[in-house]
Amino acid sequence: MLRFFVSLSPDVKKNSLAVLLLTGAVLVLFWPLLFGNQILFFGDISLYFTPLLHFQQTELMEHGRLPLWNPTVLCGTPFVGNPQAWPLYPTSLLLSVFPAERVPGIIGAGQVLWAALGTHGFLRVRGRSRAASLLGALAWGMGGFLVSKMQFPNMIQAASWLPWLLLGTERVCLRPTAARSAVLGLAVGLALLAAHPQMFLLQFYVPLAWCVGRLGRHKANRRKRVVLLIVGLTLGIGLAAAQLFPTIELAQHSVRPDLPLAKANRFILPAYAVLTNFLAPNFYGNPSLPGNPYIAQGNFWEPCCYLGILPFAFFLYGAFVRFRDGETRFWLAVALVGIWLAVGKDAGLFRVAFAVLPGINRFHDAARFLFPATFAIVCGAAGGFDHLLSSLRGPRRRWVAAAVLLLTALDIGAFSRTLNPTMNAAEFREAILAAANPHPTASNGRLFQADEGRIWGAFISYRTYDMLSQQRDRQGFLQSLSPNLASFGGWRDAAGYEPVRLASLDKLLAPLKEAARTGKLKPTDPLLDSFAIEQIAHWDRISNKTRVRTRPQSARSARAQLWPNSQSAENAAEPLPLMVMDTSPDAIDITLPTLHRAGLVVLADTAYPGWSVRVDSRAAQGMLVKGAFRGVSVGKDVSRVQWRYEPSLWRLGLFISLLTVGIITAMCVPPMTADRLRWLFHATRRSRRE
Repeated sequence: MLRFFVSLSPDVKKNSLAVLLLTGAVLVLFWPLLFGNQILFFGDISLYFTPLLHFQQTELMEHGRLPLWNPTVLCGTPFVGNPQAWPLYPTSLLLSVFPAERVPGIIGAGQVLWAALGTHGFLRVRGRSRAASLLGALAWGMGGFLVSKMQFPNMIQAASWLPWLLLGTERVCLRPTAARSAVLGLAVGLALLAAHPQMFLLQFYVPLAWCVGRLGRHKANRRKRVVLLIVGLTLGIGLAAAQLFPTIELAQHSVRPDLPLAKANRFILPAYAVLTNFLAPNFYGNPSLPGNPYIAQGNFWEPCCYLGILPFAFFLYGAFVRFRDGETRFWLAVALVGIWLAVGKDAGLFRVAFAVLPGINRFHDAARFLFPATFAIVCGAAGGFDHLLSSLRGPRRRWVAAAVLLLTALDIGAFSRTLNPTMNAAEFREAILAAANPHPTASNGRLFQADEGRIWGAFISYRTYDMLSQQRDRQGFLQSLSPNLASFGGWRDAAGYEPVRLASLDKLLAPLKEAARTGKLKPTDPLLDSFAIEQIAHWDRISNKTRVRTRPQSARSARAQLWPNSQSAENAAEPLPLMVMDTSPDAIDITLPTLHRAGLVVLADTAYPGWSVRVDSRAAQGMLVKGAFRGVSVGKDVSRVQWRYEPSLWRLGLFISLLTVGIITAMCVPPMTADRLRWLFHATRRSRRE
């Protein structure tokens, strides 16, 4: 990828200067996250991504393994294959250097820089001047759309690849070679491994439309270009197969089938805010600014699209003065269509896309169509800026370019630095450790947070972040044991927050959550036994404290039980509790007592394709219990039951990914000519004689 950037023009020094300027801008903007003691913590960062990274880091650093299964939430759920986890993406390497809570902020800053470099590279290939390319890179890389999504590390990871995909596509169209096709495949594969399917889908449509237009102009060798573009896409899918194959399997068992239009229309760009969000982003408030609550529909970050006053003005100027240019019309169309779609179903076009475009009906939030729209605007802005600069000569041109770039950097920097609330890293760790005391490592039981909904409503506001600006409230939030924060304390959560959770368990959990919501949940409720819940957490709003209560235990609340053949799940006979040992997240051993009756061993862990069971080292047939859990029949002479998780689709996907790595490498290596091979042959013979 970096070869792309430094080879964009003969003047490598000037491109290196652009890299230094963009890197410097990112360092200034995100200095507290990169080198200070601040971390991102708001919303999904703390409740989802940081616990997920903490689990992965623990397994990698303490046990040296990549876990396939995550037992810490929802009675167990797939880890590799989770479409919002990225164990195979390069940023996972950060977990070997930094604490898990610091990684999301570093990822955000790094991917912003990557997006800016890719935008500069694409604009340079399209013939834009250095100044115009820098303007586009600053506006999109450090503008409101990307920076406002930093609480979703996987989203910003995937979104940062759009300019690189366009750059790879353009290079194949300009000169179709196997090496360029392979590099395009590498970009596609990494964009998929970045782990946000919706962002990848939206950015896939942009290069697709770009290809149609470009191939219409390149009539010579058109078939070769089409073949190499398809090869690049195929290589990208192959590279990401180890993640994609388990993800496809998980999607078939999750609660995320095709969404109804009303749910997909959850967060939109309100029609009344179309102009203000581009020109005056704080017009309807900014939750990060004290005393300035956000009052428009939905939340602040989804429709955030501010790119700076000057870039937006140059986009309008370029659309007017360069309208006859085909590329200008293309970016204008992408911008207008993206904004129209972002307004949601009431504007009409989103209804059509929802029904016609493949994949759109699988995802929330029409406002995310601002992703291609904002990138199109910066591309159009670069064209408009170049048109203005072309009318200037000498020092005046340089002074105008420098002034525009400086003002744009100050403008978007001042705005973007307010978008993500941060906190002290030491305070975060101390609060989590306080919640972890006492540490329940010896227990096989689970925790259930009975006040999950109330905690979210009390601490996470779309209107203002003022509450979490107070240390007392931050600590109360972090110590609430609200999913998935409980995993930091060593608890296994019976519930938890997982957008792509298993439908079978979700249905089983629904009555338990409803009882907790209505205040009808009692410690003796048999619903708690089904999930092996040992402790119940309650949050007190007045004291801002969470108290954990251990419930009365019985054989029916054990995580593993033996049901004799004469009983069923509903009868009153006491089952036999069994000893469970988790040898790894992907392996569970259950020991049976010497004298026991034949029956059914039931493990209150989620059943999922890929789990195999052995009874005294012999393969056995598992079964579904209570619609969600695992079971296996055993005789009276059985002493051990072992469950192992290694889905066949993971093994197949990993094989294809490794094979694709070899193919891409071979395609990028210059071919060996006959003369070169002959020289190597004779050189080898001479060395042997000597």
